[in-house]
Amino acid sequence: MPKLIEGYIRREIFPPFLLALLVFTLVLFMQSALELSEMIVARGVDAVSLLRLIGYSLPSLLWLAIPMSFLMGALSAMGRLSADNEIVAMHSVGIGLSSFLRPMVQMGILFFCVTFTVGALAVPWGNTSMRSLILHMFEENTFAGIETKTFNDRFSDLVIYAGQTRNDGRVLEQLMIADYRSPVPETILAARGEIKSHPTTLEKTFNLTNGSIHQYDPKFSRYRLIHFQHYKLSLRSKSDAAQRHFLRSAEKPEAMRLGDLKAVAASADTRKAREWGIHYHERFALPFSCLIFGLFSIPLGIRFKRSGKFIGFTSSLLVVFLYYILLGAARKFGSEGFLTPPLAAWLPNVFFGLWSLYLLHRVAHKIPEDSVQLGAGAAQLWERFARHIRRGPFAANRS
Repeated sequence: MPKLIEGYIRREIFPPFLLALLVFTLVLFMQSALELSEMIVARGVDAVSLLRLIGYSLPSLLWLAIPMSFLMGALSAMGRLSADNEIVAMHSVGIGLSSFLRPMVQMGILFFCVTFTVGALAVPWGNTSMRSLILHMFEENTFAGIETKTFNDRFSDLVIYAGQTRNDGRVLEQLMIADYRSPVPETILAARGEIKSHPTTLEKTFNLTNGSIHQYDPKFSRYRLIHFQHYKLSLRSKSDAAQRHFLRSAEKPEAMRLGDLKAVAASADTRKAREWGIHYHERFALPFSCLIFGLFSIPLGIRFKRSGKFIGFTSSLLVVFLYYILLGAARKFGSEGFLTPPLAAWLPNVFFGLWSLYLLHRVAHKIPEDSVQLGAGAAQLWERFARHIRRGPFAANRS
């Protein structure tokens, strides 16, 4: 019977978990979608590249969405069982707290392993692949938009006219360039020009050969002519802001592998070492929240009988909001040196873990005595913690 009940609880969790995973992933993706739209409009990204960008961004979204979705699924399942009085029926036949704790712990461990694997392997892979794709895409699109015998204005404050193009648009011949970036506009004529792009920063230069620069200042009625054999002209694209954003996002601590993140945290200056150390420990703490949320959902779902299946949505949003508020505050105190990096990363789990033990202690007395070994253990742990607090330094102040 206990095995049957545990399987039944697991089956109740998965449908709302999958629905929540889809919803949370879409919500988290909306921020990236706004950033992607700027690059799409500016660069005309094709459908295949767009799908690849979305695929590379999914691991970062799933790393955040899986713990939240498991919490919603667990709360929805427990809330439905409580609303339909199925928990009361289970208690009446001697099914105790351990039958709820075991599947929650098992699924919490499962989702911990999945989330940790996603954060340790898939997230760095996705960010590295996205960076490479963006670098290639910006480099290719730099040359693809220049047409022969047409005035091209794809670069900021520059108008380029090319009589001929070679090497997929990288080499231009019979050039005339109108440069409006300086106070005195310039007209540049060149026999040949080649666009070069830096492999990592994507800064672009136009290497011109055998040409001349014509300047006319109407304010002083002054004309100036410069001949050159080689001349480098810097190019600024209209989508440079989107490009810099994606390049910076790929260099964030979240995009690094665990070993690299630990090495940077050990070698950086004090403040940066604290910040990156917090991110390193969060790679373990955030996946572990799956186990904490699983324990937390049992007493919370049992207590709210009237809310039914809808408790999963409202309560999970509130719990997640509190969790990330506490995580943000712990990050702040950790970066300022008031908390150590491990404590700053694990503080939300410690808080919600103790809260879970307290709630389990409150509901443990409602479970039949012959099946509460695991629940009683949790209650005894909470009681020992409470006695320790009463005997601590605050006891003297209260007296």
